Amino acid sequence: MMSFSSLSFSKVAYASLMRTALVTIFVLALSVVAHADVSPVQLESSVPSITITYAGQGSDPTIGVYYRFSVRNNSTHGVTGFHLFEVPDSIQKANGSFACDASCVGVALDGDSADPMIKAGESFDMRVPPKDAARLPTIWIDAAVFDNYTYAGDKKIASHLGLAQIATQAAFDRVKPLLDGIATDTSNSDSGKAEELRAELNAISVDVEPEMVQRFNYWFPNTPDCGHDFDRLMQNTAMAAMRIIEGELDKYISGSEGAGTPFSAWLASMNDYMHKGHIGCVGCSDLPGGAATASTEFQTCPAPRASATSQKPLQPND
Repeated sequence: MMSFSSLSFSKVAYASLMRTALVTIFVLALSVVAHADVSPVQLESSVPSITITYAGQGSDPTIGVYYRFSVRNNSTHGVTGFHLFEVPDSIQKANGSFACDASCVGVALDGDSADPMIKAGESFDMRVPPKDAARLPTIWIDAAVFDNYTYAGDKKIASHLGLAQIATQAAFDRVKPLLDGIATDTSNSDSGKAEELRAELNAISVDVEPEMVQRFNYWFPNTPDCGHDFDRLMQNTAMAAMRIIEGELDKYISGSEGAGTPFSAWLASMNDYMHKGHIGCVGCSDLPGGAATASTEFQTCPAPRASATSQKPLQPND
């Protein structure tokens, strides 16, 4: 019923893994001075430590007039990811949340603990065009995850944010040593290094390792994998991160980004790209204290209880 969007994310202008143009929401890294106007949309948050406020209007040559909204993290921990819905008038609120279906537009923004989406006590700005505000007149933050392995809001949505972070971190941990190793290779030409790296990337596995499951079970205890899709979601997310890196390497090999570019320059740009694109960070996969005791297998769903009818003992004439 709820849609979860894996969007590419970056703090400035990088288009990478977790925040794409599925909706016309534009995000900025820093808050700026706002007009004290009345908000054109209803603003809701199911995460107690995160508030969203209207910050006035602005204009940009590429998108025209827009509304600005400030998402503030009032907690003492960094928000490594959060999810919001743009909600149409047709969706009603019940029991403190909106019963979103496919008519809601979901946006997921994922970072990492080294560079959170919203640092403690800071804000994250969004731009929304007036036409989208008119069509989807409620912005609702329904889940968030934090850098101390906690979450708030909708547990299912938050757990998907966690799955995505763990998977992209795994991709980083597998790629980073290859980049560092080939950077020190003095026995090969630039083209040879690029081809060698391409072969090594092709050989990388995206299998879900026990430590990845432990991190998830520590972060989201007692969260059963009722749809049997946690493993698939992790693999698909890691694969998407790998495809981005492989695509950039293919551009270098083909010379489409400028012939004669030193491979060392490409490696430097890729390291910067992974950082700004939140494809993991050094040391971010280290298990926190206590996580080593968590299960290395995803929790299965409880078996459905038999109905009273099915439990009735057979009678002689049955």
